[in-house]
Amino acid sequence: MARAARSVFALVWTAAFASSLLLPATEVPEATPFTAFFAATQLFHATEKAALSASLVAAFTAGLILAATLSFGRFYCSTICPLGACQDGVRRVFSSAAGIRRTLWDSGKLAFPGSGSFKGSWTWLRACAVALAFAGFAFGAPAFAAFLDPYSIFARGLSRVGDGVAWGLNAFASAGLPIPVFTIHVDPALAALSLVPFMAVLAASAVRSRSFCGTLCPAGSALGLVNTVAAFRVRMDPGKCSACGACERVCRTGSADSSRRRIDATRCVQCLDCIRVCPTGAIRYGLPFRPPPKSKVRKAPDQREKIIAAMSRAEFLKAGGVLMLAAAAVPVARSLDPFAPRPSGIPGGSALAAPPGALSVERFAGRCTACGACVRACPSGVLRPSLLGYGLTRTGVPHMDYDHAYCQYECVACGMVCPSGAILRLDLAVKKITAIGKTVLELPRCIVVEKRTRCGACAEHCPTGAISMAISGDPGLPRLPVPVFSRETCIGCGACRTVCPATPVKALAAHGLAVHETASPPPRPAPSPGGEPPNGGFPF
Repeated sequence: MARAARSVFALVWTAAFASSLLLPATEVPEATPFTAFFAATQLFHATEKAALSASLVAAFTAGLILAATLSFGRFYCSTICPLGACQDGVRRVFSSAAGIRRTLWDSGKLAFPGSGSFKGSWTWLRACAVALAFAGFAFGAPAFAAFLDPYSIFARGLSRVGDGVAWGLNAFASAGLPIPVFTIHVDPALAALSLVPFMAVLAASAVRSRSFCGTLCPAGSALGLVNTVAAFRVRMDPGKCSACGACERVCRTGSADSSRRRIDATRCVQCLDCIRVCPTGAIRYGLPFRPPPKSKVRKAPDQREKIIAAMSRAEFLKAGGVLMLAAAAVPVARSLDPFAPRPSGIPGGSALAAPPGALSVERFAGRCTACGACVRACPSGVLRPSLLGYGLTRTGVPHMDYDHAYCQYECVACGMVCPSGAILRLDLAVKKITAIGKTVLELPRCIVVEKRTRCGACAEHCPTGAISMAISGDPGLPRLPVPVFSRETCIGCGACRTVCPATPVKALAAHGLAVHETASPPPRPAPSPGGEPPNGGFPF
């Protein structure tokens, strides 16, 4: 009963989680609150947000997960983690080939790390994953560590799957079906970086389910340590075990070892499959077994036990060495990074612009895990992942891409959904005077000056009134209203650049600010975001 309830809950939870991420907010804005809720439940990001942003809600979430694990075992990985549920789904899809896999497994022709015995636990690999995660936090490159974070892998991979779904729906729409057309922006290199880890985890689970959870997942490794002292968890009674191996054949993480009559609590995800198949009732979920009475005669260890002890010591030393190397990899990579961000040509400028609530480019890049939640939630699509803009160790961290869109004046979606605290949730009034960048006006390129024709699109659509139209007294300029720019009021939203009709180079360029500023309040009310576009064919 408990196993069925766990499976149903995991299925419903993951389906709802996936539906909130599958399609972008440009088409389904109603999904944004659900995306924010599900993202906030993930341990990796909740811990980072609590530690680096002092968020009480995130601290409560992380504490609740750890307290629940301490009381009831590592159920988080088998119920709340969406990537874990995806691995279980792949395992079920490939269950028809279970006989072939079992034959290869029993014959020794198929081997996989961390399955079947403690000797294959690959402790050094788990130590490496944990070291990379903590080093990423410590040295300002969490996006580097997030390549092993289950939520980031799931969110990025599912977003690319969502792009494929959107392409399919667009094909049906082009065939005449009455369905909406989706706007899709895909960078091939970033798409590969998103899909490869996701598909690799799923492919590994086709061979041995939950192999990622038992070897590479840093969140799973942390919860596995807590699981070793949990009050309630899956346990094996050595006195009842017949060493039949039934538990090993169904164990999803390879934590069951019938030859040693034990279950590795650091890898067990409480799927409860072993309880169902155990013929002697030696495995159960509950409190510790009462220890058997100690023998008065101490038995000398046999040769097999000596070998296992020696291997454990070697594994420990190997794990310690890998731990130090992995921890040193992040700062070394950052110091030698040839793609470190550079300043722009404006005072206090940055080559890339961070979204409102990031406070500064460095703070944003140092806390963002590149999970892509803000990119999917952005209703205008101005937030786009960068490949190497923030550096090699911060691949995938988003930036404001003014060449494609603008930051909507009435929107705070990115701060709502950010699970790591890299983007703070701002009040709308504060967001409206937060300058994330500044616009540079190249007046000779303006069509009023270059083509001697009226325009004014930038002034009409500037939400803060930073651009106005006035007739200049310069004799070299036409006697027509030309744009006049006020830097103090500009917030760097990019709306003026989006509507500028000048070609091939626009007369307005938006540059990011390295440290966000507070702009002067707008001198006039902002234009209605739902108004009709002007007759000149401008994009608004």
